Amino acid sequence: MTPDFQQGIRNQGYARVPFSVSQAQFQSAMEIFFEFLKLPFETKESVYFKIRPDDRGSEVGYMRYRREEGKTDNREYFHYHTHADENFGELREKNPELDRLLNVMKPIFDEASLTLRAVLTSFEEEYPGITKKFFDDEKFSNFYLRFLKYDVDEPGSFLAKGHYDRGSCTLALAESAPGLRLGFDDKTLTEVEHTSGEVIFMPGLKFHEVTSKEFAPIWHDVVQKSSDTYSHEASRWAIVFFADTLEIAPITYEEAHTPIQRTNTP
Repeated sequence: MTPDFQQGIRNQGYARVPFSVSQAQFQSAMEIFFEFLKLPFETKESVYFKIRPDDRGSEVGYMRYRREEGKTDNREYFHYHTHADENFGELREKNPELDRLLNVMKPIFDEASLTLRAVLTSFEEEYPGITKKFFDDEKFSNFYLRFLKYDVDEPGSFLAKGHYDRGSCTLALAESAPGLRLGFDDKTLTEVEHTSGEVIFMPGLKFHEVTSKEFAPIWHDVVQKSSDTYSHEASRWAIVFFADTLEIAPITYEEAHTPIQRTNTP
C-alpha cells in the first residue's frame, strides 16, 4: 500500500488499491456468469446453501431479489466462498455452466483475499493483530465474492439504494458502467469510477471496531445513468468482494440503511 492509503480513507472515505486482474478478465468472467443465468430458474435456485443456517450473511450460491417481493432492488447474484467447491460437487457435474462459473470465480476470490491481506498488513503497525481477526488457517473465512447483475430500469433510477455494507470492509472490483456513488453520508455522495489496475477499498459498518472511529463506514448507492444498458436484460453488472472478521456480530437492516449524519466530515 502507498503511504497515503490510510489518509485517503480518512479524507474521502475510501481508497484505491492495486489489483492484478484486468478489466478484460473481469468482462470474460461475467460472460460466463451470464451464461449461468440462462439456466432454468429451478436449477439456479438449487445452487444455494448457508454456511451458518441462522445467518443470512453466510449465503453461498445463486440469489434473486425483486422489489415486488419487498426487496430494495431488482437483481440476480452469485456468492462464491471456498465452501462452494465441495458443496456444489454433484451440481457442477450435472451443469457445466456452474462448473465454469466456479472455476472462474475462484482465482478472483483468491486474488481479492491476497489484496485484503496486504491492506490489513498496512494497518498492523497501528493496530497490531488486525490481520488475524480476518485470517486463520484453521477456520473458514467470512469472505464472499459476488457476481451481480442489475435488471434494466429507467435512467436515473436507483439500481441499489443507499446503504452501508454490513461487514467490516469491501473491495469494489469491477463494474460494466459508471453509477457507483460514495460519500460520508447521503448528502455527500460523489460518483466514483474504476481505473485500470486498481480496485476500491471501502470500510463497512464494523471496520472501525478493528481500527478506530476515524475509519467510518462509507455510504453508497448505484444509479443507472443513461439508457445505454449492458444488454436488453441487464442494466449493468458488478463484481464485489465482501470481508468480515472471523468473529461476526449481526447488523440490522435499519443500521445498514440509515445514514449517519456526520458533523465533522473532512
